[in-house]
Amino acid sequence: MRVCWRSFKWLTLLVAVAAAVGVPLFYQRFDDEVRRRVEQKLAENYPDLHVSVRAARFLVGKGIEVRGVSISEPGVSGATAELLYVEELLLEGDTQWQELLRGEPRINRMVFRRPTLRIAHRPDGSWSAARLLPLPRLSKQPPRGVIENGVIEVLDPLKQQGGALIARDLQLSFEPAAAPPPAAAQRPSENSTVGRGCPAARPHERRGGPPPGGQAPPPGGGAGLGGVFGGG
Repeated sequence: MRVCWRSFKWLTLLVAVAAAVGVPLFYQRFDDEVRRRVEQKLAENYPDLHVSVRAARFLVGKGIEVRGVSISEPGVSGATAELLYVEELLLEGDTQWQELLRGEPRINRMVFRRPTLRIAHRPDGSWSAARLLPLPRLSKQPPRGVIENGVIEVLDPLKQQGGALIARDLQLSFEPAAAPPPAAAQRPSENSTVGRGCPAARPHERRGGPPPGGQAPPPGGGAGLGGVFGGG
C-alpha cells in the first residue's frame, strides 16, 4: 500500500510538471503560428515589399493583438527604407481560432497604436508611401477603427539641405463607406430630362454651398483628425 501511494504521488508530481511546462509551450507555439499567419496575410498584399511582424497573440473573445509591424522597401537604405511601423495593432472581433487558421478572421474594429508613416520623395519623382496602396483587406467586411498617437514624416532627401515635415500625436478615427443606394433610388443627374426635355426640378437647390437651414450631410464614410504639426 505504501509503495502504491508513493508511486501515485510521484505520478501526480510528474503530471503537474508536464502541465506546467507543456501548456505555456503550447500557447507559445500557437502565438507564433498566429504571428506567422498575420505576417503572411500582410505579405500577400505587398509582394514587392518586405513585411515583418515581431509578435502576435490570439485573445479569446477579443481578437488578435499584433506588435511590431514593419513594412519596408527593398533596395533602399537609410531611414526612408521603412514605409510604415506600427508599434501595436489590435484587430478586434469575435474570431474563432479555426477561422484564424483558415485565414478568414472576423475583424470589426482596428486600433493602431503609435504608428509611424514615412513618406519620402524618390529620385524618379514618386513618393514612397504610394507603394502602400491599395490598403490591404484583412477581413471580408471593411472595419472601422482608430489611430492613436500616430506620426507622419514627409521627407525630401532630393533637396540640398533635405526637407522634412513631421506631424505628431495624430488621433484619427475612420468608418467604412456606406454602400451606394440602388440605381432606381438615385436622383436623376443634372443632364437628365423630365417631360419635354426640361431639367429635373430639385426643390431648395443651391449651388456652391449647403442646403438652406443647415449643413450638407456627411458622406457615407468619414474620418476625424487631430494632431501637432512641425517642419524642419
